[in-house]
Amino acid sequence: MSLGVLLRGLARRTGNIRVLPSCAIAMTLLRKLFGPSAKKREAQELARFDKVDAGLKRMSPVELAHCRADIAFTRYATVVAKGSDDDRAAMDVLYGASPLSSRTVDILSAASDKWAKNGLDAGHMRKQSDPNSPAHIVYSAIAEGMPFWVLSVRAAANRRFYPIIRSIWLRLEAADKPTYDAIATEFCRLDALNPDRPFRDAIIGMQSFGPPVALMHADEDLHFLPADR
Repeated sequence: MSLGVLLRGLARRTGNIRVLPSCAIAMTLLRKLFGPSAKKREAQELARFDKVDAGLKRMSPVELAHCRADIAFTRYATVVAKGSDDDRAAMDVLYGASPLSSRTVDILSAASDKWAKNGLDAGHMRKQSDPNSPAHIVYSAIAEGMPFWVLSVRAAANRRFYPIIRSIWLRLEAADKPTYDAIATEFCRLDALNPDRPFRDAIIGMQSFGPPVALMHADEDLHFLPADR
C-alpha cells in the first residue's frame, strides 16, 4: 500500500481533512527526496556521455591529441602519483587489476565525487593563474582531463554506459600521435623548470598511456563479477 492511499484512508476514518494537505505535502517531499526516478537519472547521465561523445566526434585528430594529453597527464599527475589509496584502487578497476565488487563500487562512487571536485577546483585555479605561467598549463590540463576519468568510473559501475564510454575512448585513440608526443615534450620542458621535477612520473606515464582496458575489452558478463569475490 502506498503512503498516499494510507493517508487518504486515515483522513476518511478520522474526518480530519487537514490530513489530505499533509498527504500532498508528504508525497511532494518524498518525490523530492527520492526523485527523479532511477531511470530518469540514468537518462540524464547518459545524455552527458552522449554530449561528450558528440563533442569528440567533431574534433580533428590534432584536437583529439590535446584532449588525450590532458587526460593522460591528469591520470598520472593527480591520481597515480599524488592520489590516495582509494584513488589508485579506482584506477586499478578501470585498468583490470581489480575486479568489480561491492567494495570497489563504493570506491568508484567516492572517486567520482572527489575527482569531479578536483576538476572544478583546477578550473577555478586556472582562472586565477597567470595565463603565461606553467601553473596555468597544469591547471588547464587537469580541468580538461579530469571529467573523462569521472565519466569512466561512473561507467565502470553501470554496464548500461559501457557502449558509450567505449565509443569515447575509441575516439580518443584516433588522436594525432606526433601532436600528442609534442605535447608530452612540452610538459617535460615545464617539468625541467622545477628542480623538484614534480611531474616526471606523469610525463613518463604519458609516453606509455593507453585507455582503461577493463572498459575497452571486458565483456559485460565478465565485468560484473560476484560481489566480494
